Formats: sequence, C-alpha cells, structure tokens
Amino acid sequence: MLCQRLKDQYVQNWGASLENLSKLEYYRKYKTYFCQEDYLNSIVNDNLRVQLCRFRTSSHMLDLEMGRFASVARDCRICKLCSLN
Repeated sequence: MLCQRLKDQYVQNWGASLENLSKLEYYRKYKTYFCQEDYLNSIVNDNLRVQLCRFRTSSHMLDLEMGRFASVARDCRICKLCSLN
C-alpha cells in the first residue's frame, strides 16, 4: 500500500514537472503516461535505441535543440539537411 502511494505521488509530480518546463514541449507530445516504453525492449540495435531515447528526451544534436543554446527563436530552428523545414 505504501509502495503504491509513493508511486502515485511520483507519477503525479512527474506529470506536473512536464507541464512546467517549456523544453519538454515535444517530449509531452510523445510521452503521455508514465511507463517503460516497449521500444526499450524491442529494439535490439543498441545505437538505434540510444538515438531514439536521445530524441525523445531532447538530448540530441539536432538544430531544434542546439538552437536553444545559441538563442535562436524556436520557429527559426529548422533542419539544414532537407527542404522540409
């Protein structure tokens, strides 16, 4: 009973922290509830799994994320590798 109560409190705090950080806007689009994602067990290629985790947690080197550190406005952070912006 105590374990379930602690888990419920953690999940509630987790959800609230997602709402309070603008950096996690894209993460909120993909992660809607607290659980271990299936891809962590189903993707056998370690490199692919790591890259997907980095994308989902915004710890990647894409211009969308790196532009934050260069003070580039969010709507100006576009992909330079393709024409899809």
